[in-house]
Formats: sequence, structure tokens, C-alpha cells
Amino acid sequence: MASDRIPYGYRMEKGNYMIDHDEAKIIRAIFTMKTEGIGVYAIGKALFEQQVPFFSDSREKAIKKVSAILYKPIYAGEKGYPAIVSRELFDCIMKQKPSAFRRKQKRSIQRNCRRSSMNIVRIKRSKP
Repeated sequence: MASDRIPYGYRMEKGNYMIDHDEAKIIRAIFTMKTEGIGVYAIGKALFEQQVPFFSDSREKAIKKVSAILYKPIYAGEKGYPAIVSRELFDCIMKQKPSAFRRKQKRSIQRNCRRSSMNIVRIKRSKP
């Protein structure tokens, strides 16, 4: 398992990835806050304001780091990494992602349609 960078929450010991327990507490807190309905922006902002190491560069970087952590399957034990969060918790977070992704994708499609002078047809559902 050679890597140029060791992911946050892990340390290398005798050629194997091991959990860094201090960083793992923060990762578990991030996942827990997200399942409680706290958004990525609020989580990143809080970690930045508390000057938690790794998240103290800038608020924007902290938010991006939180997002990256939430959607990396290694934290659920994939690719030879020990699990920091349960598979169920990770899957719960992933279930929340597609709707946000679809909204972003829809906005992108709408922008592209406007740029190419296409009309976006809106279908209205008839009430029964």
C-alpha cells in the first residue's frame, strides 16, 4: 500500500495503515454531525473557527476537506484501510449525496441550455 500522502485519520506503521485515534475522533464527529442534518459548510466553518489542526488553513479549505472526508469510501474500510466509521454510517451519508448532485447537475444542464439558446420545456403535472 504505497501512497505519497497518508489520508487524514491514518498513520503509517510498518508499511500498514493504522488509525490515528485523535484524528479518527474528528472524522467520526464529522459523520455524526452530517447525519444529524448539519451541513458541510457549517461543519467546516466550526472546525476552522475552533482551529482544529488540518482544518485551520482557511474556512474554504476546511469546508472542502470536510466534503472530501464525507465521500471517501476509505473511511468505511475500503481499499485496505481500516474502517473509522461503519459501513452503515457511510452509506447513510452517501444516500444524502445523490439529491444534491442531481440539483447541481440540473442547474448545469439549465445553464448549458441557456448558453446554446435552447428552450427548457417544463412539464406541469395535472392534478387528479
